[in-house]
Amino acid sequence: MRKASWALAYFSSDRKTGNVSIIKHDETTSLKEIPIDPASDTEKPYKPVFLGISRNEKIILMNPVSKEIHLADRFPADAFPAHAYPDPYSDRVWYMNDGDKQTGNDTLNCGTQGSSVMVVNLDKTNQSEAAEVLKTICVGRGHHNATFSAPSKNAPDVPYRTFISNLKDGTLSVIGNDPDDKKSWLKVVATINLCNAEKEENSETSIPNNSFPHGTDYSHLTGKLYCLSNGYEQIQIIDPIKNIIESTIELKGSRNLLLHPAGQFLIGKGADRKSDSEHIIGELSIIDALNKTVVGIVKIPDVYAAKYTFSPTGDKLYLACAASGNDEQQKNAKTGIIQVYDTSALPDMPLLSEIKVGEAQCGSRSADILTQQDGSTPYVFVTNPTDGSMSVIDAASDAVIETVVFENTSSHARLYDI
Repeated sequence: MRKASWALAYFSSDRKTGNVSIIKHDETTSLKEIPIDPASDTEKPYKPVFLGISRNEKIILMNPVSKEIHLADRFPADAFPAHAYPDPYSDRVWYMNDGDKQTGNDTLNCGTQGSSVMVVNLDKTNQSEAAEVLKTICVGRGHHNATFSAPSKNAPDVPYRTFISNLKDGTLSVIGNDPDDKKSWLKVVATINLCNAEKEENSETSIPNNSFPHGTDYSHLTGKLYCLSNGYEQIQIIDPIKNIIESTIELKGSRNLLLHPAGQFLIGKGADRKSDSEHIIGELSIIDALNKTVVGIVKIPDVYAAKYTFSPTGDKLYLACAASGNDEQQKNAKTGIIQVYDTSALPDMPLLSEIKVGEAQCGSRSADILTQQDGSTPYVFVTNPTDGSMSVIDAASDAVIETVVFENTSSHARLYDI
């Protein structure tokens, strides 16, 4: 059986400057380092925005002032890699802008009134004019996550909406995402205040508040939105039609949420750094969205989950480990493995295997899954930022079949599809 062909871009950065490599596989694997342009004029406050890679291996860049998108043969060293959330119901991609570090405001687009998200029709063809910035939308102050609601068999009245979590404000911005609904299309139709007065020091319900939302998901099964408010250690369950908080689930220790493809179970990931000064203890909390309860917690000694993702069919959960905690905890941590869990019969979630990959002796690591048109998952790609490499895992056998080593690399790495 012929192996699947694939192409990825590997972005590496020290969070100030970066570079891009292109890896392609068709019978054999080839590596191409994209030439680098020096950093932009330091007198200019706005850096070019890196949107991705076109199919003809061009860098897709946007001028943040003019909103012009163009293709380039060289990568500007200081280009800003905006976090991208592809819309699962269209060709649109939503890019997050967290604003400046001091105030959280996007002063270019929103002045002092918050930060922004940018909606792009990103057709990765060979022509730059195929990509178009549809709108830059001012929301609350970031950091931001995005999730998308849509009508389904179980929830036919739920509208097409995009929910943006605003970490510094403690709100969700609700944006119309149906081009046929001209009244709400790409407009902020509601702002949901996540403040829980019972968990605030002075019982206030103000904005900003201490909810600190980070992790949102929408379930087509229940027709509800699930927002993890880290500051309150609870999941807020939101009606996406009325845009109100209906109920909550207490969830201690988790910092992210991940929804199983079937829509019933959510997995929260966190880490206990206090119980044992020499060993970090990773935690995976299993939440039943139908019953609104935490039904299990998997504790994993010496494991910090930097990234986790389900296979498209939902039968496996891939957990990419990295470093966290104090010096002793990091010394004992498993920083060179990927764990694979059987999630075909949740809430049971047994460990299937630990795959030895390269090192991530830092707090971040990326994992990406290649899905074929028939829904199969031939490969899982994992970045090894400490080693400056990428591991290619055969999803059928959970074995590393290839390791790609890069010439130029830094501690932060991210993968882009081509």
